[in-house]
Amino acid sequence: MDYKTSPFVDKIIEIKTSKHIPDEVINDNLMIIEEFLQNHIKCTPGPMSDCQQLIAGEEERLAYENGYIYIRFNHCAHWLHDNKYYLLTRNFLYANYNVLDFTQTFTDYLEEHKNLSNDEKKEIYGNSLALLKKNLENEKEWKGLYITGKFGVGKTYLLKCVANTYAFNNKTVVFLTANELIKVAKEVISKEDQSAYYQLEKKCLKADLLVLDDIGAESVSEWSRDEILFGILNHRMEYKKTTYFSSNKDLAALEKSYINKKALSNYVKDEQLKAARLVERIKALTKEVTIKGYNKRY
Repeated sequence: MDYKTSPFVDKIIEIKTSKHIPDEVINDNLMIIEEFLQNHIKCTPGPMSDCQQLIAGEEERLAYENGYIYIRFNHCAHWLHDNKYYLLTRNFLYANYNVLDFTQTFTDYLEEHKNLSNDEKKEIYGNSLALLKKNLENEKEWKGLYITGKFGVGKTYLLKCVANTYAFNNKTVVFLTANELIKVAKEVISKEDQSAYYQLEKKCLKADLLVLDDIGAESVSEWSRDEILFGILNHRMEYKKTTYFSSNKDLAALEKSYINKKALSNYVKDEQLKAARLVERIKALTKEVTIKGYNKRY
């Protein structure tokens, strides 16, 4: 059997190209593929009452893994319409807030600020909104942002909207402060039970998006800098995993804050190198932007 003689040849070529499936695998599984294409119903967003799937709410999809082609089921667009926060709750692997209490997305954020003129947006946000829009629209763009600004200008609020957007786009997310990450590590070590931290660390390593909020505000030690933060950020840099940060300090000030002030004089240069090594990972992971404005907390 040769897929090039199939009545579905155009769609098969599209599947083959998008999933990078070799010709021989396509031909070996041609009956499965043709049956899928003949019977497949693509749901469009709307209430479940409009769903035409054989199993309401479940849509077939063609999967290709480890050299094999499978038929699998996903929740369809109708099911997701009636369960609008499902992706949000499923894709947050860890968050230091209740995600169902904050469901705004980046689109909602732009809507909230639509009355600002272009000059006002440029004055407050610089190029940060344009960069965020580009990141969210282009899956190949993996570099995040290092967002700086004074207390209360809305850095965390903006990052929550961004994190929600990634989750709604079916990307896994971890959102926490740097201080909380270090605190969890300290607590489990003091209890001589490190399993809780290792679970959190694994999530930080593997998540499609990691947001480290308020970095540089935690108590700095050689251990937290070199064993905790560096390990996670180095891994994410090597595997090009999207990472965002917020901080009241720009990167130059952050680097200074990670130098252990108690180090003996003959170790100061070594401390400077270690601090620089950490910040270099952040630079490799992000583009630095600044948000201006007034303190919205009072």
